[in-house]
Amino acid sequence: MKYKHTQIGYVVLVSFVVLFAFIYFMTKTAAPDLGLVINSVSYVFLLLVVLFCCLTVSVDDRYLMASFGIGLFRRKILLSEIKSAETTKNKWYYGWGIRYLGTDGWMFNISGLDAIKLELKNGKKFRIGTDEPAKLVAALKSSMSK
Repeated sequence: MKYKHTQIGYVVLVSFVVLFAFIYFMTKTAAPDLGLVINSVSYVFLLLVVLFCCLTVSVDDRYLMASFGIGLFRRKILLSEIKSAETTKNKWYYGWGIRYLGTDGWMFNISGLDAIKLELKNGKKFRIGTDEPAKLVAALKSSMSK
C-alpha cells in the first residue's frame, strides 16, 4: 500500500449525534404511535452515520480507491486511467458527501475545502476531498510513474 488515509467527518458525526439525541428525547414525550415512527427515523440516522462517518482514500500499485464509512459507497479507479492529478480547493457550496458537479464531474468529500482533482483519460473528472491533498497527489504521481 503506497498511501492510505482516513478522514473523519466530525461535523457530520456531531450533527447526526445531536439529531439522534433530539429524536430520542422526542420519543419519550410523544404519543406511542408517533414515538414508534420517530424511533424508526432515528435508526435511519444511525445507519447514515455508519455509512458516511469517514472517507478513506488509498493508493496501491494499480488503484486509487475512495470509500465512505464501511465501504458501501466507493469509487475505484485504475491508475492507468488517470491522465492528471492536482491539488485544488472546492467551492464552499459544493458541500459534503457524494455530489455531481456538472462539468467538474463527481466528488466525494467528507469535510473541508481541500481536494484533489483528477482528469481521466476518457475525459471524465473526479474530485476527492482530503485533508492531505499534497501527500495524496504525491502518492498518485509516484504510483503512476511506475
